[in-house]
Amino acid sequence: MKIQNNSIQYAQDITPLLIMTKIYLGLFALLNCAVFLNCTLTRARNVHLVDHKGYMRRVINEAMRDVEKMGWWNLDIPEFSMVINEDVLHWPVVGTVYFRHGFTTSIQRLEISNSINQNWNWNVDGTAVVRVTGSLVMHDVVVGFDVESHINNIVHHSTATFRRATLTCNIALFKNMHTNEMHVTVDVSHPTSSNRLVFMPSDNITQVITALYNQNSTFTGITQWGPQIFEPIFLDVVTNKIEFPDVCYDCPVS
Repeated sequence: MKIQNNSIQYAQDITPLLIMTKIYLGLFALLNCAVFLNCTLTRARNVHLVDHKGYMRRVINEAMRDVEKMGWWNLDIPEFSMVINEDVLHWPVVGTVYFRHGFTTSIQRLEISNSINQNWNWNVDGTAVVRVTGSLVMHDVVVGFDVESHINNIVHHSTATFRRATLTCNIALFKNMHTNEMHVTVDVSHPTSSNRLVFMPSDNITQVITALYNQNSTFTGITQWGPQIFEPIFLDVVTNKIEFPDVCYDCPVS
């Protein structure tokens, strides 16, 4: 019994010591954690992807090959219409014009911009996300339509084309370096154009339509090419076809 009591008394005597030891160990761990995070953030300022520009160019080239295999005509324009109620030299022109089956008929040239950048961000949970950005310029993009005009109670049929001098696809590739999750955004810009519709055949009715046509009528359709067509293709390329660049610490950006 005495031995047991002595043992109990001993345990009671060292209890404060154990508590203080735990406190000191906890403070030591917190200090080490702070130092470690500081070192991590310091080193993170010097971390880069190796040849990120070459990576973006390879991704864009592969994605455009996939678009070409799919068919450029899939870059389409949803149906839209315009209402006309004008008096042209004492000639009333009243009715509705429907632009249907709009799709891309030709693209003269594709150009990858030289401005390709990488940017690193750290979330509050310590995970790192790297973003690689670049752009693709599409030159002389021609979109064609089947046009059906109901003017002055008469139905007219024709075809028309409209040319955009340039369309720019702004591409951003994201990767969570801890989970390896990839994310892609593609934004297609739609600059104002001074070009006019070209009709085949051309007559008095089509000339009136050309004069009144709103060049921004295709805005919604073209901007939707980004999320609806390009983004799934780019995501497939960066996930399954083109290997992500290696990471380099304390080395110059290539």
